[in-house]
Amino acid sequence: LRQNRGSKVQVAEATTVQLTLAQPLRADVTGFVTIDGMPLDRAKVQLKQASVGAASDPTEAGEAIAAELLGSMFGGLVGAELSAETGVDGAFVLRNVPVGRYRLEVGHDQLAMPTLVDVRIDDGDNRVDVAIVATVVRGRVVDEHGQPVPRAEVSAVPAEGGAAALVDQLGDLRAALGGLFGTPERGLVRSADDGTFELRAVRPGVPLVVSASARLHVTGQVRVDELPVGGSRSGVDVVLRKAGRVSVAAVGVRGAVGVTLRWAGAAAADAPDDREGLLQRGRVTIDGLLPGRWRVELGGDDLPPGLEPRTVDVGAGDTVRVDFGS
Repeated sequence: LRQNRGSKVQVAEATTVQLTLAQPLRADVTGFVTIDGMPLDRAKVQLKQASVGAASDPTEAGEAIAAELLGSMFGGLVGAELSAETGVDGAFVLRNVPVGRYRLEVGHDQLAMPTLVDVRIDDGDNRVDVAIVATVVRGRVVDEHGQPVPRAEVSAVPAEGGAAALVDQLGDLRAALGGLFGTPERGLVRSADDGTFELRAVRPGVPLVVSASARLHVTGQVRVDELPVGGSRSGVDVVLRKAGRVSVAAVGVRGAVGVTLRWAGAAAADAPDDREGLLQRGRVTIDGLLPGRWRVELGGDDLPPGLEPRTVDVGAGDTVRVDFGS
């Protein structure tokens, strides 16, 4: 774990400043991760610099969850942190850790949300055990007619602090960069053939937003009241409306790198956010669009003149094609 620390000094002309630099104390951290009393094998344990506030703070928790999803999407390529993986007995070891305060995060396929613990690492041996008591949300993903939607991606985040918007943005990022990085699906929860899902180890004590997304459907969200540690909530149905999509071609357009879709329909408090996508070989398709009018803008440096945004009407179940090269 690299920490860039230093001392500020001011050196006047023709003077010498005496400065002593001390190597920070370092320590080893050992512990066990369990869930409902059973060892959690192959859990990823990470130490990151602690931020101000408690781990239960909704905003920080949401940001940490979004970061964990991003890290899982790209196989640990994003961010630099000290990490270890638990063995079959749930044990982990983190060596040569500079003493100080940290945020410890535990992620795993079985955990719908990463577990966050604020810890202090002191000189010498440190023992940090993480005993997770699973808090569970169960439900179904259905369409407007009550029919099951299989293979929908389902996730939960704290309702406060804008965490749901962060995760929505990561969904666009996954779609945009998945083809470039071949992103894995570690930790994603998907609905079964009958639309049912189970989110295990969600965060207790805070209201949650459960989101579901699927191809050719508008992302749906349901708010779930806070649950006690180890509690469960069943009967959470997330309804997905039929969506449209826009397929954009900008083959041969100099400087074009991406596309932004902006809602151009009737103004409303619940108007959809902007959607973005990166061009790959001059093409990109943006799915899950709310039916209505959208403004399609091409993005990049030094674009040719005359490439004005296009306004299109997107119908439910339709694919609208926009060609900036023609």
